[in-house]
Formats: sequence, C-alpha cells, structure tokens
Amino acid sequence: MLGDIIDEDDPDTQIDFNSNEIALETDGNEMFVVTATGCEVKGGLAYNTTAVTNADSPYTVAGSDHVLLVNSDAGAITINLPPANQRAGRELIVKDAGGDASSNNITITCNGSDSMQGASSRDLNANKAFVQLISDGGSPGDWFWIAKNGFN
Repeated sequence: MLGDIIDEDDPDTQIDFNSNEIALETDGNEMFVVTATGCEVKGGLAYNTTAVTNADSPYTVAGSDHVLLVNSDAGAITINLPPANQRAGRELIVKDAGGDASSNNITITCNGSDSMQGASSRDLNANKAFVQLISDGGSPGDWFWIAKNGFN
C-alpha cells in the first residue's frame, strides 16, 4: 500500500491514500475525495471563463474553455463547438453576458455531422440567455442541453 504524499515545500498539503478513498488535503482539511462510488469536492469550484466578443467571431471553443461569456453588442456571433467525441461528458456553458442576444443572436454551431439534439446549429436569441451543454462522446456525436433559457 502507498503511504501519504506530502509536499516538502508545504507540509500542510498532502494526498492521503486510505483503503477506500484518496483525499487531497490542505491545511489539514480534505478538499477533494475520490472513492469507488464517485468524487466529492469540499469547497467551491472555479471554472475557466472566456470572454468572447464580435471581434472573435467565429469563435472556436478551445480545450480549456468551460464558460463562454459572450458580448454581442457589436453584432451577431458564431460559436463553433469542438467534435463531440473529443471528450465524453464535456460540459460547456454559453452565456449572453452582454445582454444583446435578442438583437444580435449568438449562434452555436456543431462540428461536422454532430448535432445539438437533432440540429446542426441553434441560437441564443433572448437577452441574458444561456445554455449548458454536455457531450455524449459519440462519432457523430450529440451535444445535449441540460439547462437553458432563451435558447432554441
């Protein structure tokens, strides 16, 4: 069995290997725990956010993107999704952060023959609209929305 791993520069940060879990600890507090049935995050999550403007259009989603905060005040914007089979379960959130989607739509377009619940593209077309998408990992694949407002 492995022993604990302790950061020699910061002895208050360590990884504990127990018989039924692996835990990341900092300052004596468990922050992330992995067991046979899942993971638990103790504390808040911080998502990578990317600001997208008309000057970036068409914007191709990068591997590091999680939340796109889109400002379409200067014109319509197209967001190109990555292939759905790049990573099954990948989550992506697109938000009309500028509040102009009713006059300048934000179009989300699938890659190749992928779809978003049957369509190759869909629009955020209401001010402050958002959509939360998740990839099924198929090829061709599907991006399913798990939450939405002002998106059709």
